[in-house]
Amino acid sequence: MNRATLPLLFAGLLAACAPVGAGGRALTYSSLERLSTIEGRLVEVRCYLQERTQSEEQTFCAATDARGNLPLGLVDEKGRLTYLTDVPSRLASLVSERVQIRGLLTVNHQFLRPVSVSRWQERGWTYVPN
Repeated sequence: MNRATLPLLFAGLLAACAPVGAGGRALTYSSLERLSTIEGRLVEVRCYLQERTQSEEQTFCAATDARGNLPLGLVDEKGRLTYLTDVPSRLASLVSERVQIRGLLTVNHQFLRPVSVSRWQERGWTYVPN
């Protein structure tokens, strides 16, 4: 296996494991009644873990990968990465943008199941329909 295929293998494994947590256990959400809101930059996980930055060329690559359903995540202002358990292609147009995602957060705060998404624009937050 060469170095170029290793990130693709990792992304594929991550996508396959998205519905389950560490050790193959089902994800346990902190509360089905209380939603959490996380604000940050939407990233395609493979590109983000490889580069930790997002140039214009990388944004195009990340958006293309997201359309192919490679996993997305949200990087908050402290640099913490939260994986999203939604279908990535639905959010591909928002890659690299500042977004606010409201949803169910797992107990360990590693996965977020989005319920609603808003994007930052000049005048404030704008709801993004699915």
